[in-house]
Parts: sequence; C-alpha cells; structure tokens
Amino acid sequence: MSTRNRNNTARTLLTPLAVIVSKQRVGKDDTDEIALPLLIHFDAAKRGQCTAAGQQHIYKHLIAAQCIATRIRNSAFHAATMKACDALMKASRRPTKLLDLTTQEYQSIRYAISWYLRAMPAMEVGVLSGACEFAEAILNKVPDAA
Repeated sequence: MSTRNRNNTARTLLTPLAVIVSKQRVGKDDTDEIALPLLIHFDAAKRGQCTAAGQQHIYKHLIAAQCIATRIRNSAFHAATMKACDALMKASRRPTKLLDLTTQEYQSIRYAISWYLRAMPAMEVGVLSGACEFAEAILNKVPDAA
C-alpha cells in the first residue's frame, strides 16, 4: 500500500469521529475551564492591570461570542457583543501600557461575557471551535497597535 492510500484511509477513519465529537455539547466543566482565564483577564482589566496578552484573550472571546450570536440568530446577544467590542476597542486606544476599563466599558463587556458563558454549556463543540478559529484568524490579520 502506498503512502498516499494510507493517508486517505486515515483521513476517512477520522472524519466520522470528528463529526461525532463536534456534535457533543461543551458542558459545565469545560465551560468553567474556558471561563476562568477569561474572567481573570477581565478582572485585571477592571483593575487597570491587564496586559496585551490578556486584552487579546478578551478580544478573542468577544469575537467568538459575536460569531456565535450571529449563528444562533440572537439579536440581543449580538448587540451586546457589538457594544462590548466597541467598548474594548475604545479602551485599548488609550495611551497606556496596561488595559484599564471605565465602569461603563466594564459593564458592557461583562454583559456580553455573561451571555457568552450562559450559552456555552448547551453549545456544540464544533460551533465553539469554529467560532474560536474564526476569532483567531481575525486577530492574526489585525496588525499590532504598539
């Protein structure tokens, strides 16, 4: 058997498994694991101590939330994520090394994150994975402001 045929066979065997896995729900435990770093960076931003890496992490999840809101066609969720992204963008334009959120920016982002984390346990893994890949692709295209 040639290498080409072996690769095609392996790919064929993984496809049904990937489909099955992508249809599983994220669940509460996985949501908690995803939420912890996000909430730590978000808390640091409220305290004026959020680094550029933390800011990118928040952006990634807000963009993923936007993608999910669009996919599930929830206009209130989408509006909340748009307002949160605008608030984060406004805060990131300030000439400081560390991200520092105002109370209004904090509330906008908190509201969007709460929508995102409430929706996540019932979400399919494939949907979340696709949204996060989309967010990373967007963030990789945007040049650093620094």
